[in-house]
Amino acid sequence: MLFWDKLVPNSAVYNVPIAFTIQGHLDRQALASSIDLIISRHEVLRSLFVFDHGEPAIVVRPPSKSSLLIVDLSHLLPSEKPAAIQEAANAEARRPFRFGKDMMLRGALLRLSDTEHVLVLTMHHIASDGWSVGVLLRELSEAYLAFVRGTRSDLPRLQVQYADFARWQRDLLYGVVSERCLSFWRQQLDGIGVSECLPLDRARPAQQTFGGATVRTTLAASALADFVGIGQLRRATAFMVMLAALQTLLQTYSGNDEIVVGVPVANRSRPEFEPLIGCFINMVVVRGDVSGNPTFLELLSRVRETALAAFLHPEVPFSEVVRHLRPKRSANRTPWFQIQLVLQNYPMPEIHWPGLTLRRFQVDTATSKFDLSVLVEMKDELEIGFEYNTDLFDPSTMQRMLGEYANLLQAVVKYPDARLRDLAVGAMVC
Repeated sequence: MLFWDKLVPNSAVYNVPIAFTIQGHLDRQALASSIDLIISRHEVLRSLFVFDHGEPAIVVRPPSKSSLLIVDLSHLLPSEKPAAIQEAANAEARRPFRFGKDMMLRGALLRLSDTEHVLVLTMHHIASDGWSVGVLLRELSEAYLAFVRGTRSDLPRLQVQYADFARWQRDLLYGVVSERCLSFWRQQLDGIGVSECLPLDRARPAQQTFGGATVRTTLAASALADFVGIGQLRRATAFMVMLAALQTLLQTYSGNDEIVVGVPVANRSRPEFEPLIGCFINMVVVRGDVSGNPTFLELLSRVRETALAAFLHPEVPFSEVVRHLRPKRSANRTPWFQIQLVLQNYPMPEIHWPGLTLRRFQVDTATSKFDLSVLVEMKDELEIGFEYNTDLFDPSTMQRMLGEYANLLQAVVKYPDARLRDLAVGAMVC
């Protein structure tokens, strides 16, 4: 990410924002103090990421008071507020981080009235990941309550810091585990060619770009139980069912018998890492064999085998796998895959503050790290998002493909013994 910041400066592609509307009388000082406390607890959030004589280095700053940015929109007419709120929230989510100057967590509070606010919290991915967002919200919830009540925070002292994880990971890179993992990935990724899994609306630029947008749909909460049930027929998880359905869709579009998808894993293999904010996530590559027009259950068995093998070898960072295996590189695409499937099932606590009502507020960084990221979030409903590269695809194309994927997911529940071509054709006709 430090490299990409030099190559593509002033980009929000690795910003990690989350936002809430807040109804009620908010204690802004308690909120600001809570953010300061979290930054002081987690060294990685007050770290500067720099180059020292050409080599990447980290400088950890001592705790200090940060400023909670206040944006006053209370003067706007009611008819003007919705658009202005969305624009201001998106602008904050898209504001670039300066690695040599900024802390890796910042907060902005949009004031709509004395009892209406929108809070936008943004971290940079170099110091955080999806799991970290859950840690942030849990600590923010507890810290704010303590400051409002004038009591000491009950947040437990952190036994380790992100630097300890970095040391542990470096030790792995020179040990038996690293050799075992690299040997697996060398065999697993050998011979993967460069091919398009989706028909592009425009020619791929010579240089990889990151402009993006997202389209979303929802499935009923019962869909997750359906996927669990189908998975049990082949001792697979609901996620594997969704991965097999995605492989089916991509095979239909590309005609390829091999579909390669990237899957991020939490990579928090030790309990002392669970309460930390930091970039623990790692990317594993799942190589799918969809040849021979199998039934969906037959494909699911293949997916289970390849996915489990990949998930058992996450210790070596993806960047190190690339460095050691030296795949043929291109400036306009990621090595081995251009599509990822993300299951957003990390712990995400609700915030309950007395006298206040908080609701999630959607913000958009207008970026996409890959050609396509299929985002699956399990809430009251099953939400599916297609985050796509706007230099490659039109919105109408992605909306259609998202609908076909949703249709396909429902079809595999009804007809798990059907062959892939029949399932795919049915999904596209619906």
